[in-house]
Amino acid sequence: MQRAAQGGAYIAPDAEVRQEVSRKGKSASVLYVINPQPYPVSVRLEPSCGCVEVDLEPCSISPFGFRKITLEVDGALVPPTGEEKELRIHMDWQSGHRIVSVPLRYTIPSSSKP
Repeated sequence: MQRAAQGGAYIAPDAEVRQEVSRKGKSASVLYVINPQPYPVSVRLEPSCGCVEVDLEPCSISPFGFRKITLEVDGALVPPTGEEKELRIHMDWQSGHRIVSVPLRYTIPSSSKP
């Protein structure tokens, strides 16, 4: 696990990005990020077919609290059923930059058609 002492935010040790289709028809990726720093961290996803950026505010409840962030990403990121894809998460803060790779899992719900 990447420790807070290295600066910036880091991904929860058991982080998993789950991609689901939102009500708006876009894909929504959900991941947990820990931001123990007293300043915002910018989170950016790659591959960048519709690269998304979000500012992760400092966690006010606990310095090591989890922050759940939902990112809407381009549907092109969705891998076919059963496949796993690597997603690179770029995190920028005042004095540094970190890239973390996590697996992106996506399963299309099976629907019984007549």
